[in-house]
Amino acid sequence: MQSNNQFTNMSRTVQSCEYPTNFAQPALIDPQTTVRERLTFIKQVIADTDVDGVVVTLSGDVDSTVAATLAVKALNPESVYGLVLSTGSNLDGNLSATHHVAADLDITHRTLDITPFVEALTQTIFTEVRRFASSETLSNLCPQRERVQTSDNCENSTVFRGTVARRVGKLAAFVEAKATSRLALGAENRTTMLRDSTIFARGRSVDLLPFGDLYRTEVRDIAQYLDVPTKRNESTTSNIPWFTQVGESDCRITTETIDMILWKLVDNGAGIEQTAETLGVEPTFVGHVAVRYARRVQHHETPPIPKRDSPPVGGI
Repeated sequence: MQSNNQFTNMSRTVQSCEYPTNFAQPALIDPQTTVRERLTFIKQVIADTDVDGVVVTLSGDVDSTVAATLAVKALNPESVYGLVLSTGSNLDGNLSATHHVAADLDITHRTLDITPFVEALTQTIFTEVRRFASSETLSNLCPQRERVQTSDNCENSTVFRGTVARRVGKLAAFVEAKATSRLALGAENRTTMLRDSTIFARGRSVDLLPFGDLYRTEVRDIAQYLDVPTKRNESTTSNIPWFTQVGESDCRITTETIDMILWKLVDNGAGIEQTAETLGVEPTFVGHVAVRYARRVQHHETPPIPKRDSPPVGGI
């Protein structure tokens, strides 16, 4: 794979989103073994930490549903707690789907409306930042497409508010877990962790990620193996709506396209041009995916720490 600097220098503008999906996808060779590994992993983490179970944020999508299903299989329904986050923009169907998931798994759950916290934090941030930031730097808080469409320096940016909502949601799940002597079990995978936030924050927001080494297409393989009933899982090409946050065109990118690009770049070590030519995708977009990957790696690493020339001295 090419260096992060090469990725960072790529253009962030996406001109087209109509890409082919009729190529081979990352797939699990042995779903049964993969599931067994995840179950053992969850059991071992819980045993090592001596807690009462896990908290899983339920969103009704295939990722969180499979995560909750595996947690129940690894532990028991009493040890799994579901947290449904409402942001005011949730569709009734999505909220209903999450409640059905909890009922099917027979797990205790509750709904938390984080809208007041998101609104208050967003307003406070912009009120304070305006005291010292210029309009030009303030506009960095949202994508170029929204900067063109709005004249309020991103204060009403849906992307920025979405970023705040995700951070508040992760904090809520983490606090819920600690307050109930549980661990926060995340549903993120290699694909969804590429979600491009306008604000990055270091630090752990979950305690364990059973799918952290899998692509989203592989998580869907697990869903099919476990016969997980989710509406999104029935679709052959699930869109990733958060890719509409960038570029001039309002487009949606399929999971299959993103996973295949990552597979070529990261696992096969192909370059941007080679990946684009092989998949029939614009090099600009492949470069953009590479930028996101490089940023995710950067922001999951430990921040730079100086090295001491000599050990501390002294003592009693």
